[in-house]
Amino acid sequence: MKNINTSAGSEMQNFEDRFREMVSTYVVVGLRSKISTDRERIEQGLLQWAQNLAERIRTAHPGVEKL
Repeated sequence: MKNINTSAGSEMQNFEDRFREMVSTYVVVGLRSKISTDRERIEQGLLQWAQNLAERIRTAHPGVEKL
């Protein structure tokens, strides 16, 4: 009877270990995806800000060449 309990306990431990690994992988992949998405949003926001600034400068100072 002891072998059955030991075997079941070992299987449960293996399952828990695999489950933890899957969850960790899922979290890491999710964080990387979010970081990548945030970086893209920030880059697009900065580009838009720079374009708006350049347009405001051109409008305020018509003699300034295109930036």
